[in-house]
Amino acid sequence: MYMCRYLWILLWVCFSFKISAQQQVLQLKPEQIEALFLKQNLELVARQLAIPMADAVIEQARLWNNPSFSLDGVNLWSSAGQREGETIPPLVGNFARNTQFSAELSQMISVSGKRAKLVKMEQISREMAVVQFGLILKGLKTELRKTITGLVYLQDYQRALIRQQESLEKLIAASEKLHSRGNLSGNELIRLQSALLEMENEMKEVRVELNAARKNLKNLLSIREDLRIEVVPDQEPLPAPGAIDLTAIQGKAMEQRADLGLQKLQTEYYRQSLRYEKSLRIPDLNLSVGYDRRGGVWRDFVGFGIGLDIPVFNRNQGAIKAARLSQQQSELLVNQQEAVIFNEVAEAYANYTDVYALYERTVRTPVLSKLDEMLDVYTKNLMEKNISMVEYMDFMETYKNAKQAVLAAKRDVQLGLEELSYTIGTEIIGKP
Repeated sequence: MYMCRYLWILLWVCFSFKISAQQQVLQLKPEQIEALFLKQNLELVARQLAIPMADAVIEQARLWNNPSFSLDGVNLWSSAGQREGETIPPLVGNFARNTQFSAELSQMISVSGKRAKLVKMEQISREMAVVQFGLILKGLKTELRKTITGLVYLQDYQRALIRQQESLEKLIAASEKLHSRGNLSGNELIRLQSALLEMENEMKEVRVELNAARKNLKNLLSIREDLRIEVVPDQEPLPAPGAIDLTAIQGKAMEQRADLGLQKLQTEYYRQSLRYEKSLRIPDLNLSVGYDRRGGVWRDFVGFGIGLDIPVFNRNQGAIKAARLSQQQSELLVNQQEAVIFNEVAEAYANYTDVYALYERTVRTPVLSKLDEMLDVYTKNLMEKNISMVEYMDFMETYKNAKQAVLAAKRDVQLGLEELSYTIGTEIIGKP
């Protein structure tokens, strides 16, 4: 099984991904990561086994009770005196000669539809297992997408820092030459070198966060290989909050939320459990047929019998009461869950509206789109002595903060959309 899984990964890599043998880097698109996740995640594979397990329980509930056989009163030896001279003939050949015994075969018969009610309960349990799997799948997919979004943010921020680092290194190399010729003060060179050290320290912290994010992603994909995953983001447009009807998505959430569906199934399970517990008030019948050899008046006696418990003291009152209260409790929890979902969707929609507005303002600011170009211009101007060191260092700080703000806005709006989708229980209507 594991060999097949790793072979599948290798084929996927060869045909779909760019891989560097030296750096062991995989470049994956989000949809490729999701496809691999659905194929590879071991928790999903394990959780999915709950469904065939529920099928097996249903199959077991349909089975009848086994018949019961008993052999009693067998004399292991006998003498002529004990038999008063009488000879008891064998049954077959020489088997059971001069032997007295009794045998009984009995079968319990379930009445009042107990078995059918039990099967119905287990069928509801299977439906709950299916919904529970869907709930786990949705939660893990949301976690995966949030991990991807966080990884994209860190990758882009690392690239921005690398660009700053390259500019500083280029500037320091030129400044060292100027300093060696006495055309640049040592203080200015030290300031540039200090800024580079601070930059490298921040890059180290970003690498630590990247390693943690990649570890989480590899855990979700159940990958053990020493690979570094890089996400190649899709440039998909995001749905505007104005195009999303809050009332409509709240109604959609009532239909799609797996946790609400699970609670409703739990209520139905308790309702069926109440019917089952009531059926247990009626005792089962025990039908029997017995054979007695030389144990009474008849030499070979065959008799039939019927047995049942008399429901005088125990009429299953406590279990019936508990099942009824469980049903009432579950109905209240359904109402509570509906209120929770209604408010969660409203909160997620409000949060998405806020982060989307900030995102729109950020991407539409013309200056922010020209930051990389401005960095080159400022570096060139400093080298040509057109601006001071103070002006350059101020811009470097502004560049880093602005880049971080832009990337954070992209990250937050994507996270807001994923959270809204999760609270609805399905993809946003109108999402590309």
